[in-house]
Amino acid sequence: MIAAPLDTFATLDSRIDRPVRWDECGSEEEWWCCEVERRRRRLERFATIEDHEQQEIAYELERMLCAADVKHFIEQYVWIQDPHRRAPIEMREMPFVLWPCQIKQLTAMDECMLQEKGSPLADLATIKPRELGISWTCQAWFFHRFKFHPFSGFCVSAKEDKVDDKTPSSLFGKFRFMEQRVPLFLRSRITTDKHMHLERDGGLSVLKGDSTSGDSFRGLRGDALLGDEFAAIHPSKQEELMNSTESVTKARFFVSTAQGPGNRFAKLISDHPNILEFSWRDDPRRTDEWAAAKRDSMGQKQFDQEYGGKVVTLDAGAIWHIRKVLVRYGENDSAERAFQESWKNTQPIISGWDFGSGPSLLVCINAIVEHLDSGKFRLWIDSELVWSRTEWVTAAADAVKLMRGYGSKDWTAYGDPSGSNPESNLESWETNLRAGGVPMFCLPTEVHKDSTAVEWSIRKVQGMIDNDRLRVHDRCQYVWSCLENWARHAPTGADLDYISRAYIAPKHDIYSHGGKALLYLIEGAMRQVALRAQTTLAARQAERDILAGAKMPAQDAIKAARGLRR
Repeated sequence: MIAAPLDTFATLDSRIDRPVRWDECGSEEEWWCCEVERRRRRLERFATIEDHEQQEIAYELERMLCAADVKHFIEQYVWIQDPHRRAPIEMREMPFVLWPCQIKQLTAMDECMLQEKGSPLADLATIKPRELGISWTCQAWFFHRFKFHPFSGFCVSAKEDKVDDKTPSSLFGKFRFMEQRVPLFLRSRITTDKHMHLERDGGLSVLKGDSTSGDSFRGLRGDALLGDEFAAIHPSKQEELMNSTESVTKARFFVSTAQGPGNRFAKLISDHPNILEFSWRDDPRRTDEWAAAKRDSMGQKQFDQEYGGKVVTLDAGAIWHIRKVLVRYGENDSAERAFQESWKNTQPIISGWDFGSGPSLLVCINAIVEHLDSGKFRLWIDSELVWSRTEWVTAAADAVKLMRGYGSKDWTAYGDPSGSNPESNLESWETNLRAGGVPMFCLPTEVHKDSTAVEWSIRKVQGMIDNDRLRVHDRCQYVWSCLENWARHAPTGADLDYISRAYIAPKHDIYSHGGKALLYLIEGAMRQVALRAQTTLAARQAERDILAGAKMPAQDAIKAARGLRR
């Protein structure tokens, strides 16, 4: 357990109602200790009131103050989670003390609710850098409205598990996380707690969620809508969502890190009358030295998009920005966490395939999946197979033989959407390879049917590279060649001035096959991990149902495990 010197607590009693700010302490750990202790002492004041009637009056006055002031409620009672923190482990759970940019976001959301319905100023678009806590801020605002006012709120994100996967990484998981950590006298009477659906007091306040579809919340009526990481939603779905929710709520909040031009969020940022723009400089933890190191590792353009709060068009040239020292593993492994050979017999194996035709290459990239504590995954690309002018029988036999060397019984292959169509001398690559023993699933055609979808997949790969979730073995020389040489095909000549640079297609050459196989590998891995998460959640829910049916006396232990602060 981390601890701070006793003298850092000396002044807490004299300022018990004022949160400890980040710049008041010498380190982040000292700040955490001081703020946790301040909150403990403040709650202790209520608990030490001996007269029960006077104690209830004090609680009611505090409830009224919380209802009137969202900032007071957040800074006294809301806790958030920092899943990126490795040590000390206790600080993954953080008291929510607002930064100036977060206060600005809350104020802007309050002002939107004062506008006339249908006013352009009732909608707010916020472009933000990663890890600024703006998503938590928006959800704390929704949580406050839900708890203290009659309120109907809608939340939407790109995928269903982003809306509700029962963990704090999802929107509804954050609502539950915050509710479980407020003191008992502020607890809501939750009368409905279902997947993507929360109600209190029999429907006095309601929160509903949805993944993106053309009919999201159509026909419903409410007070506010939150579109979290809106730019990560497929562009066509962004437009549909904007149309389907136009008259659903009084106010709409679209919050996201930029994902380049050519989507509805980028258009909102460029011409909407009510926008907020934040960058890494709004984070009091960030320094110029930190920014310089980030720019060096990911390039200026990518840095501007991820942390600068800018809509960026990626240049022609190399598709991915890589630093070999951070991505490579093998005999000269410099990875922070060493690769474990035993994984070959225990962890899932996923393959990504790209099918060429005629003299083109046929490529298979194989990766070991490491599941991380954060709920995400890391891929260790461990082997490759590259053929030229080959038949499916040969490819299937080679792939099955290679997999025998791994020993894992959990192997899934994902391939080029075109591979589900008739090709080669029988039916299709998908059918043929399955017949040869490869557990092949070709991705849906819509995954890579247009340039925007390809761009989306490229960004996913780059994000895994930047976030230390993709490693490549020394032996995979073709994969390394693709990482270094797969480039954008920049147009030249007189027509250049008339061509939009919002999207520049990858070149079609020897490296594009490996590049596409890598895209399919990542897409398949994401689908596989999401499926496993759903299965795990279903199993956990079944266990909870059994416990509840048996009426086992486990409530006190459950509350303690959740870290309930009285």
